[in-house]
Amino acid sequence: APSIGGQMARSTASDPNEGFAVMDEAESQTTAIAPRFVNPQQQVENYFQAQWQSPPDLQETLEYRLSFSDQGVIRTVFPIGKAAELYQPQLSFLAVGRGVGINLPAENRTFRLVLNPDGRVQTFLEAPR
Repeated sequence: APSIGGQMARSTASDPNEGFAVMDEAESQTTAIAPRFVNPQQQVENYFQAQWQSPPDLQETLEYRLSFSDQGVIRTVFPIGKAAELYQPQLSFLAVGRGVGINLPAENRTFRLVLNPDGRVQTFLEAPR
């Protein structure tokens, strides 16, 4: 029997399965196909995909180089191209100091963010500059 605080743990349940969660078949299938690990690039992309809504007048792809702290806070935003520079003030989710809710290892803190007019978002890991 397992020990809790130096004392032997005892079960008072008459049914040996009592106290255990039982998953139904649909739950177990969902659990089985769910990814166990999402890489930092995918996490960053998912965050910005949830934020990005293309303005109706946007005709060009917007690209930015972003660097993050280890706690996922945006440190720098560098627009790549004139369109990205012009639209940047309208994109509050690209504000320096804004957190994206993920921890990033040292080697995965600089990304290229591509915001497409059709609503798609792409991210690419970049070497820090």
